[in-house]
Amino acid sequence: AVEGLANPSILAAARFRGIRLKPLPIDAEGADPAALDRLAAEDGRLRGAILSPSLHNPTGASMGPARREDLARVITRRGLFLIEDDVHAPLAPPAALPAPVAALCPDQVLLVGSPSKVLGPGLRVGWLAAPAALDDRIAAALWASAWMAPPLGAEIVTRWIDDGTAETLAAAARAANLRRRALLDQRLPGLDLTLAPACAHAWIGLGPDRGHDRVWDPDRFAEAAEAAGVRVAPARAFTVPPVPVPAAARLSLAAAPDDAVFLKALDRLARLLDPRAAPSSLRPIA
Repeated sequence: AVEGLANPSILAAARFRGIRLKPLPIDAEGADPAALDRLAAEDGRLRGAILSPSLHNPTGASMGPARREDLARVITRRGLFLIEDDVHAPLAPPAALPAPVAALCPDQVLLVGSPSKVLGPGLRVGWLAAPAALDDRIAAALWASAWMAPPLGAEIVTRWIDDGTAETLAAAARAANLRRRALLDQRLPGLDLTLAPACAHAWIGLGPDRGHDRVWDPDRFAEAAEAAGVRVAPARAFTVPPVPVPAAARLSLAAAPDDAVFLKALDRLARLLDPRAAPSSLRPIA
């Protein structure tokens, strides 16, 4: 089971492994534990769930304490495993998020984290907190797929955590995301549907807006945006069939090298979203 809108990396991994995904409805707090419970009751083949309780990609939804407790109860009662994607959680302010679900039922949850969203995308290392009973299987999978974590990246992250650099960089990343979200609200008012301001991405609505009834097809919008020099991810990349593809696209807040380039990107998107806009031949901005 996975959220009806899910991280494309999860969808790609499932396709590669031949794993069938069943979508769960999501709301302002992410996946619905009651829906997971019903799915487990209806389909005996269900083995587990891959969910993002903190700063969900792409919507930014985060589960509150009660929702996490409900999810832990379902996981425990139904004998499921949960892979808890916690990669975006370090972007939230300290103590802003509840404890991970893994803290509630550690024997059935694999908690996955990474520094790449806050310390730099080139640090391709991560961490996994998992039940001890899975140690041998995890070690075998790591050996077969990557042999080991990149030692240099692991050493850099370890030292940065020890000397405080990691927290300094994380605070800077949070501040940058909040600053760019404010710029987004100025240039594209009312279009950001993201449920948490700490996210490094924005979920942009492409439906009726500002008094007109024009609705962009997400794929065509992504193509038009790229032709204008701005890369966005259309909703189809996140949608798990048979969930209908929403009229939305994800915009990265962190990809632009500086605020000036980010503002140019927003201005070009604003022109695309303006119903009065005429076709243009814009060139890449960076």
